Order: sequence, then structure tokens, then C-alpha cells
Amino acid sequence: MREGGTTHPYLMLPLLTDGYYNPDDGLYTTRSGLKRYYYATDNVCNENLRGFTPEDLTDIFVEHGLHFHAATQTGVVFHLISALSEFGKLGVTCISDSQTNSLRLYESIIRVLEMEGNEQERARQMFSS
Repeated sequence: MREGGTTHPYLMLPLLTDGYYNPDDGLYTTRSGLKRYYYATDNVCNENLRGFTPEDLTDIFVEHGLHFHAATQTGVVFHLISALSEFGKLGVTCISDSQTNSLRLYESIIRVLEMEGNEQERARQMFSS
């Protein structure tokens, strides 16, 4: 499942999981034989994320346990984060053991980003008053 116009997610998958795409069955398989699925977009936008740094983003997702885990070969990888601070925009690739779980991981990311963005906006308003 892919949303967006970049090949970043597809190119990241073999680097992260050391696997391969099998055109015969249409599945992606890791070297250890595990099936992996991804949901990706390069268009996560939230104005309240303006001012977040890549380090902030990493801290947030490690805290929530959503970062990519090399041992399980599942989790979230970010890309296009150079637009985060200025525009509140980034890309994400969610890698999991099923299509359903990849989408759930993406939905979790969106909820966390909305929560963190809203907290940052409340802090801005408090300090500007």
C-alpha cells in the first residue's frame, strides 16, 4: 500500500530488512523468511508541527515505541524531514508484518503527531500571551 509519488519507501525497505520483492507472489520477504508490508506517504502535513526538529521527531517516536526496530524489522522510518521545521511536513514509511498492521502503525503515528503538535501549539499560545 503506497500513497505518494516517491520511491523512497521502496528503496528503504531492502536497506532496512535485507529482503527482496518476489514478483511471482507480489510479496516482500526478509532474508530470514518473514513477510513485510509497508504503508508510506510523503505528505504528512500538520501546521502545528512547524518548529519541530528531526531530533524532536526521533525523541517523540522512541518515547512512544513507534521507531523502527532492527530486531523485529518493523516500525516507522521518516523521510523528507527537511520540510518539518518550516512547513510541518514530512514523509513516513510504516513497516509491519501485515497490511492491516502497517496501516494501524500509520494511524498511530498520525495520532501521536497530532497530539504532540497540539501540545506545542498550546505552549506557543501560552508564551505569546
